[in-house]
Amino acid sequence: MTIRLNDTLLQNFMSGFYGSGNLLGDYWFVGMEEGGGNDLDQVTKRLNAWVELGRKELVDIYDFHQKIDYPQYFRNPVRLQRTWMQQARIVLASKGISSSTEDVRAYQRDVIGRKNGETCLLELFPLP
Repeated sequence: MTIRLNDTLLQNFMSGFYGSGNLLGDYWFVGMEEGGGNDLDQVTKRLNAWVELGRKELVDIYDFHQKIDYPQYFRNPVRLQRTWMQQARIVLASKGISSSTEDVRAYQRDVIGRKNGETCLLELFPLP
């Protein structure tokens, strides 16, 4: 599905999208803004993904990134994302679990930012 970028959709996204994960999660991370979105095409992909995922306040990070063409963060060999890998280290360490690079890769791939998971990744600003 392709959706044209328009003022109403952009306004709805800016006022209704907060990030990824689970508001009931034990670990919340609040950032300035999502990375990416360096050009109109990337912003449009993000808006389209948000619409396709039901225009929810929070999305599942895996589903969202599949739709915006960034699968490398969630399939082997997992490419570590700068921010998420540090958040993963914090959660793993707080639970007394090894935070080796491979453990962090597995946490990023399978756990962080999932809609029914233990983390909530929120953004203060609505656009990258």
